[in-house]
Amino acid sequence: MLVRGLVYIPLPSSFCEDIKRYKRLIKPVISPIHTKPLHCTLMAGRFYDGSRDDIVKSLEEIVIESFPIELGKTGLSEGVYSEDTIITLVVPSQALHDLHVMVITKLQEYIDHDNTPPLSKRYRHNPGRKESYLKYGNPHYGEFYIPHIAVAIVNKGTFIKRKYQLPKHKFLGETWEVDTFCLSTSSGDVTTDSFKLTHHPRIKL
Repeated sequence: MLVRGLVYIPLPSSFCEDIKRYKRLIKPVISPIHTKPLHCTLMAGRFYDGSRDDIVKSLEEIVIESFPIELGKTGLSEGVYSEDTIITLVVPSQALHDLHVMVITKLQEYIDHDNTPPLSKRYRHNPGRKESYLKYGNPHYGEFYIPHIAVAIVNKGTFIKRKYQLPKHKFLGETWEVDTFCLSTSSGDVTTDSFKLTHHPRIKL
């Protein structure tokens, strides 16, 4: 059976609670399709049947120090998804990008390309995007990775008509230490594994 996998950074409970409160305010325009827990994606893909144990072993081989993460502004799309998606950007950092690259490099051999959705027409004549898709099953990885948190899928027209407000700067500058990343896999039942990053106390100078 096809394995659907999501490798992600979990979010602090305080941020998740703030988002839940905001989503209750705009509940009438939220699409029920978006039901996944809040997260910052490192990689999502469709993997070969029976590959889950090998995927876990590969992710266990990743060695990287814990690092701080910072949130950017919140808006509709911000160039990542369609205009009907509210996202909070994550400020890019070398450590975050390194972790993303380690994950996609470790897992590229398990990607089931035959069951991966086709490359979007908008990228078929873009050599860089096409290469990313052929290697990792997604045109948004590697040099094109834009870290973010998908807050909700909404009906943009109704959102604007009802004059709902975006929390544009509410989370701007919020930070926390990333010391864990997770793997969620589904081939019927959903299974989640956690992987600890190496922790080295930071010396104050």
